Amino acid sequence: MQPRIAPLADHPELAESVARWHFDEWGALSPDATLEAWTAHIQQSASRASLPITYIALDASAGDDLLGSVTLVECDMETRPDLTPWLAGLFVRPASRSLGVGSLLALHAVSAAAAMGVARLYLYTHAARSFYERLGWHALEPAFYEGRDVTIMAIEPAAR
Repeated sequence: MQPRIAPLADHPELAESVARWHFDEWGALSPDATLEAWTAHIQQSASRASLPITYIALDASAGDDLLGSVTLVECDMETRPDLTPWLAGLFVRPASRSLGVGSLLALHAVSAAAAMGVARLYLYTHAARSFYERLGWHALEPAFYEGRDVTIMAIEPAAR
């Protein structure tokens, strides 16, 4: 596998697949959410240079097969609008997990944030704290969000 990262804007035909993944993974956290609304939200992140922006991982050795995605957004936690911007929606399809795709996507998002002049980038995670710590993120504080305990984390992109 030879993953490459591209803005979703370069492959708008994949927006529905990304939205389906995200909806299946996190849609239950928003009981009023619909796949159609989720797709519209993902399509809005099909930018190349401004937030929100979604990046996708493609397998160049398999005809650009979609492997995963990550998004940079202004705010991903309604209870913390004071923190901005955020890394959100990191998802790797199950068959491609444990192959470095998630790390590649997260590192790309941090580099893109640095290129945008972001001093500090945030995320929250329920179960992947150690994954992000291995990539240089540090825990800021625990929180209770969308019915579960999470950890708010941060990284300084320009310092990397």
